[in-house]
Amino acid sequence: ASAASTRINDVPCHDVNGAKVYIGRLPEGKRGLAQIGAVMLAGVADQREDETHCAHMAEHMALMYPSSSGESVWSIAAESYSLGSTPPLQGESGPDYTGFFMAVPEDKTFQALSVFLDSLFRSMLTDDSAFRMEIKRSRRELSVMTTRQETALLKKLGYGIYKGTPFWQDLFGTPLTAVSADKVRAFMEREYTPSRLSLVVLSNSDEKEILACIARCLEDIPPGKGPSDHSQIRFDPPESDVLNVRADKLQAGLAAGVSGVSPEDMAAVEALLNIATRRIHVDSRRSTGARLEPSLHLVFTTTNTAVATYGLTARNSDENIEALADQSAAILREILASLAAQGPNLDELSRFTVPGSRQSQTSVPVIWPYQDVEMLTIQLIPRGSPKDLLAESETSPEATQAVLKAAAAKYLPDAKVTVVYVRDLSSSTALWLVLGGAFVVSITVAWWKVAKGRVTQKDQSIKRGG
Repeated sequence: ASAASTRINDVPCHDVNGAKVYIGRLPEGKRGLAQIGAVMLAGVADQREDETHCAHMAEHMALMYPSSSGESVWSIAAESYSLGSTPPLQGESGPDYTGFFMAVPEDKTFQALSVFLDSLFRSMLTDDSAFRMEIKRSRRELSVMTTRQETALLKKLGYGIYKGTPFWQDLFGTPLTAVSADKVRAFMEREYTPSRLSLVVLSNSDEKEILACIARCLEDIPPGKGPSDHSQIRFDPPESDVLNVRADKLQAGLAAGVSGVSPEDMAAVEALLNIATRRIHVDSRRSTGARLEPSLHLVFTTTNTAVATYGLTARNSDENIEALADQSAAILREILASLAAQGPNLDELSRFTVPGSRQSQTSVPVIWPYQDVEMLTIQLIPRGSPKDLLAESETSPEATQAVLKAAAAKYLPDAKVTVVYVRDLSSSTALWLVLGGAFVVSITVAWWKVAKGRVTQKDQSIKRGG
């Protein structure tokens, strides 16, 4: 292992067979559980055409499926878990990365590292009961993503803006039953490499021993290829799409996307999307009367793209939510065009939080057992610059305004807006039931008329014969 100059916070980085390894001490008062985080720079964009869901299922299998030792990361972490307490591990798959976070008994640190790295690079995945159980668990998770109204709308907006790019996948149209163990294992063997891995370990164990353990685990694994280059991704989404769910409210959504952003400009583009959010809240409320839902507003970024989502709810059942969505989309396009032409005003240079959102209220934080390592690890996820220009704008508002104006002129003329209409699946089902019932009735009546005609003809023949 060789030392590298890169650090996250005060935690130094080491190169181990191509992998970046960060080792730090546990915070005071956090003894008993070691914390391990990892980022693998492979995600949805690395899936082949027939591999929908494979990046997500690879994340599940790395944590839950038994390794060659017969143990899984979950079986080790579960020793510190009691029913009803906060789970000791978590995973997430994104457009160009997969993240893993876990807390394990400190005396099992080396064992957990060995099992985890074995699962990443020497997967024994096969179509057995453990694989089928995880597919079953994931089907419930996917059902929430695609059928619960607001969650499904956010997913539809997030994936919809990426349609036509490698970051898109057919989340709503491809069932998990299409995912086989062979496909997931092939994805991991092809896309999971040490050169794409960053590993963060917080433990009171000896640093040299941790590095030696990781080196042994990676000893026979080629460093492999580095991260894929997605810098050429450009948005060209459809103007509108439809989400069919069992809807309990009249809703629609908007997404605005900016692509081709250089990493050094990402903070400015994110700030501009926050400013656009402030404007659309004022303009949409004044022009359409629709209510913008704080829970459906997100701004998320990859290395070269930035997306903002917005959700609209009709204030009463008489309103045409699709017409309101079209009006709001027109307003959003006008806002982006105005920012592109003139940049933001000085009085807009403050951090914007959606009125009424949870972000503006004090809440009791949930303490995850892997919280400290997660805060370090997420800094390794490719999301452009973490700098917040709006939070720092008070020091030099004119300079910040000039930076934002230049970024607006450079990127916002090519910004894209897409609309998602939410249509009530139960109404559609009811309509088909009515139409189907009418069809059955029609067939029955026709058959009855034919049968009656035949009986009448038979009676007349009998009479004539008599």
